[in-house]
Amino acid sequence: MKLHSNRRSYDKRRSRPQNAENKNPKVMAGSLAAIVISAVILCMVVIIGIVGFVGHGANTVTTAATATPSAGNPVHCWFFVDSNELGTDTEVLTMKGSCFQKDGISYLPADGIATGLGGTVHYDKEKGTLKFSDLAKSAKVTVDSDKMKVGLFRRVTLSAPVMEKDGVVYIPARDFLEALGYGLTYSAPTKRMDAFLKKGGSDEAPTAKFSTDKDTYNVGEKIVYTTENSSPQGYDIVEEKWENRASWYFESGDRTITYSVKDYRGNWSETVSKTIHIEGEYYGAETVPVLCYYYITPDSDEISTVVKKERKITETVTDPNDPTKTIEQEKTEYYNETVRGRYYGDDMVISVDQFEEEMYILSELGCKTLTVSEYLEYADSGVMPPEGSVLILFVGGYESTFTQAYPILQDYGFKANVAPVVKMVEDRSALSDAVAAGEEGAEDQLDAFDDECRFTYLTFEEISELGAQGYDVGAYSYDSNKYGDSAALLAAPTGDEDEAAYEKRVQDDLANAMKVLKSRIDDNEPFFVYPYDETSEYLIEAVEKANYSSAFVVSDEPLTAESERFKLEGIIITQDMSGRSFENLF
Repeated sequence: MKLHSNRRSYDKRRSRPQNAENKNPKVMAGSLAAIVISAVILCMVVIIGIVGFVGHGANTVTTAATATPSAGNPVHCWFFVDSNELGTDTEVLTMKGSCFQKDGISYLPADGIATGLGGTVHYDKEKGTLKFSDLAKSAKVTVDSDKMKVGLFRRVTLSAPVMEKDGVVYIPARDFLEALGYGLTYSAPTKRMDAFLKKGGSDEAPTAKFSTDKDTYNVGEKIVYTTENSSPQGYDIVEEKWENRASWYFESGDRTITYSVKDYRGNWSETVSKTIHIEGEYYGAETVPVLCYYYITPDSDEISTVVKKERKITETVTDPNDPTKTIEQEKTEYYNETVRGRYYGDDMVISVDQFEEEMYILSELGCKTLTVSEYLEYADSGVMPPEGSVLILFVGGYESTFTQAYPILQDYGFKANVAPVVKMVEDRSALSDAVAAGEEGAEDQLDAFDDECRFTYLTFEEISELGAQGYDVGAYSYDSNKYGDSAALLAAPTGDEDEAAYEKRVQDDLANAMKVLKSRIDDNEPFFVYPYDETSEYLIEAVEKANYSSAFVVSDEPLTAESERFKLEGIIITQDMSGRSFENLF
């Protein structure tokens, strides 16, 4: 088959002048139609792409936006590892899942990303695809894939695949956010991640300042640090960096301490420093007593009182008129009789007079009172606290701690620690707040609550004041200061309870107490006191896993260098303890 060129036709067309008069109307109409059709098709492609990106149907889950980015107020939100809480500049929200870390990568729930950054996510369960919109840029990812589409054309490879766990989709945080134009900072001490919308230009660095209460300290003396940090833009300070800081030093000499801070945008301040002088020698205590008090009654007569009485007696004496004879003679004899009060013999109850005498003894001996956290700082430093150190621990959370003991401790400049039954304090606080608000019937309910309790409990308002004065606050369980079938409720299963049910009950109690204390008491690391002084291997392990700083059990022995952090020894101070016996504890 031969191929023929149409050279003649081409030459003929080429020789024609191309002007408006000789243009073919049909050709022009066809060209115009082609252009219009092409434009329509292009628009349809764009529209279909957009609709396909943001559309969702019956198998799609949609999460709506809450934050709104703007040039003057860039989006800022933060997350904590192992928490399902999402913080913004205006509120704290709850995500479907908790942030977590795996193989050095931080994962965030997809709904948290969308909500925190003011966007929307549509999840197609059948296809496993997630489409984000209204963020700095649009994005699309797929479960079990490390590929990410940004906008219409850009492709990004994530450091790990997107994953689904327990119905929640998790996304590698840093790669995802940075591909969208967001910054991400991570504070290791607090496990906090801050996400923010980047903007042009550079931020001013924050400023850092710190001071100490003195310039010269004795060896082993507590150093009090005060910080003042600020950001010109008002950004949150999310991380501090110290070098050579310690609560105390155990060798003499000069120490230079440095300090800097980072804001949530990742800007570091200049490093500031201060040199302090340490002098003298350190003498650590061989033992540290933990003095455990429960209820203190203001009336000593409620324990016992001494009444002077008289009685007639007859005795045989020599007859003054005849020495060879004897006679019977009556006389009056005086004696002291102890009258028992309602708390007589109850070891957990002492009088306020006894407590004041014991605090006087501590003062005369030159004792130094420590909080639990201070003791642990010494222990973590590998040394025992200074000679004369003592911990005072109020167990149960009774109001007498505030009304009777607290004023006496203030007079002597002492501080202490308190471990309440958390739910009892929580319930009484709610009733007390209702009375203060003038709610009808609240006062009667509070009176009835107090009548049902053997001793009146503290409120969180009172505990907060103690905390503000330097007291550490722990837990004597949430609601398990009770005895089971044959052991303390937290120490062993009860009835037909199997191991799994027992372990969950323990975990719930410990978690509830921790949650309430963390939410109600500022700047406090709760410790634990085992109810009825009974433990089990599982309970000790559970207390540690629940993030309590330490735990106490009564053993009538003081703390030593070998004391176990989650089985620290405490000594009950009883009403029959004499002043001499108390002094011998030191």
